[in-house]
Amino acid sequence: VFIVLLEPEPELSSKYRRGMVDHEIRRGMEDMHKLGSLTSIYGLAVFGRRMAVYTKNGDNEILPLRPPFDPAADLAPEALWGLEVTSAEGMGRLQEIAVQIKAACA
Repeated sequence: VFIVLLEPEPELSSKYRRGMVDHEIRRGMEDMHKLGSLTSIYGLAVFGRRMAVYTKNGDNEILPLRPPFDPAADLAPEALWGLEVTSAEGMGRLQEIAVQIKAACA
């Protein structure tokens, strides 16, 4: 399963919006996990060209791990969206996810 959430790039500068997107992706992945015996779930949160990749394998926690709650902390720092979709590294990560999803469906 692959969950994608797309947002306009200017929203990336909003600490509040990043936190909401992070929460929505994680909640969606947990909801999908509860529906059945999925071995792997992938989440992709994209602000313009910048993306964050989330993974959940079996009953393990969603990676990257969420930091402990602290009302003063940035729970979804901008650095989480460190991959550019159009970069070689970003494209490589997307291709890697596609290969893993295809293998899981075979």
